Amino acid sequence: MAGRRATSAKRYAQAVFQIAEEKGQADRWLEDLARMSEGLRNEELVTFLNSPSVRMEHKVGVIEEAFPEVGPLARNLLALLASRRAVELVAQVAEGYQALVDARRGILRAELVTAVEVDGDLTRRAAEGLSRFLGGEVRVIQRVDPSILGGLMVRVGDRVIDGSTRGRLEALKKELREAAF
Repeated sequence: MAGRRATSAKRYAQAVFQIAEEKGQADRWLEDLARMSEGLRNEELVTFLNSPSVRMEHKVGVIEEAFPEVGPLARNLLALLASRRAVELVAQVAEGYQALVDARRGILRAELVTAVEVDGDLTRRAAEGLSRFLGGEVRVIQRVDPSILGGLMVRVGDRVIDGSTRGRLEALKKELREAAF
């Protein structure tokens, strides 16, 4: 089910991207999707919009009331997702849409994985260093993964730079195994 939801979110993101491109509203959609994602952090709102017992007209009224600054097409997207009881996909749609906009603008996306939450300064410095190294603008998305133990990993496309403690320990373990034979 989770895989199907991710595929659906990707399709919605692609559809939104096409609409935004046709209308020249890429930045407007970025803002609208961000606003809706933020508003849908309210679990009560998500539960209400996903409820099969609430009439669609009532859901549309609440969407219009909750998101008056969001464009009508974005509100229609949210209403469509509500009719399918899938409003939690908005964040994934926003993320997928951002990736499409970045690709169109030639912005590389990098994932910075650390064992603990890091401050914005490290993320900014990582973006600057990667921009210099890769020769283009880089947008860094930070993710926490305690299993890497320490250090950091960076993924840009299919490239991985593993400076994690776990990666170093695995490399040392492999080296010791090979040396034993």
